[in-house]
Amino acid sequence: MVVYVDLTFMINVIIDSFLLMTTVMITRQKIRILRILVAAVIGSLYVVFLLFMPNSWLSNAMIKFLVSVLLLRIVTPNSSIFTFLRLIAVFYVVTFAVGGTVIALHTLFSSTTSYAGFTLLDHHLIWMSNVSLLFIVISLPFAFMLITWLFTAYRQRMLRPVIARITIRSFGKQVTVKGLFDTGNRVVDPLFHHPVMVVQLRAIQEQLPKALYELILESTDLPYERLVQLDGDIARRITIVPYSAVGTARGQLIAYRPDDVMVQVSRHQKSIMPMLVAVISSELSPDQSFEAIVPVIDQDLVEKGMHDDESMGKNASQAENSFASPLT
Repeated sequence: MVVYVDLTFMINVIIDSFLLMTTVMITRQKIRILRILVAAVIGSLYVVFLLFMPNSWLSNAMIKFLVSVLLLRIVTPNSSIFTFLRLIAVFYVVTFAVGGTVIALHTLFSSTTSYAGFTLLDHHLIWMSNVSLLFIVISLPFAFMLITWLFTAYRQRMLRPVIARITIRSFGKQVTVKGLFDTGNRVVDPLFHHPVMVVQLRAIQEQLPKALYELILESTDLPYERLVQLDGDIARRITIVPYSAVGTARGQLIAYRPDDVMVQVSRHQKSIMPMLVAVISSELSPDQSFEAIVPVIDQDLVEKGMHDDESMGKNASQAENSFASPLT
């Protein structure tokens, strides 16, 4: 049997790049193309090495796992332990899903009934497949769409409401509001496409200059002639953001560019700039449980906060049980 090393190397570079890229995109980490390519090349060289030394200690299952960990660390060198463990789990889910998708599509569209099997080669039992490189490349987009759809559906189902402390610094003042993360918030600045958070006027009125506060409070429609009359420093920060909501097909909000927006979820905090702050005069929550609606810029930050809240809840429950147990 003839094994083409260059073809094996190329196939593995393509597949490894796809697996790493998909993992990074699903976990919403920063995409570094060069690092992904370097990791894919290293992984492919490892596979080629195993072709020549199949009985080497490097073919051990633990070594293969450590190689995958190395590839992920190359791609995301600065990720936290919690994030990295999630990357490993997602990577293997993606790997199994891609393999299953390729085999399923090949079974569906192949004209042959036998597409793979075990073969004895040089006294070694190996897995042979007649799935072509072209079919693998064609199958990857379908696998990507399926995987991203499943992960998106799972994330939206599992993501419960999270309230965070949002500190906004602008106009020489700093205010802190309670913000609700909203995965459905798609409001963006039409000029630079920066995300927009919506804050109720009463929660942020101390920060706003008097002229801007009165303009938002008194106006139902946007008076453009009064906007251009604002002070120069204020006017440079102001922008008009279009939005749509239930009962409002085409609305507009006055928004401004703050100096900084800091988000704190549990014990984790991070700046989410660039971010615009749109102000609305109506109440966002009848019970005042939150005063702002914030787009999910950093999924990892939200999930870490949820994880901490769940841990604190379990610890509190255990403490209550241990306290109550002597009395029962």
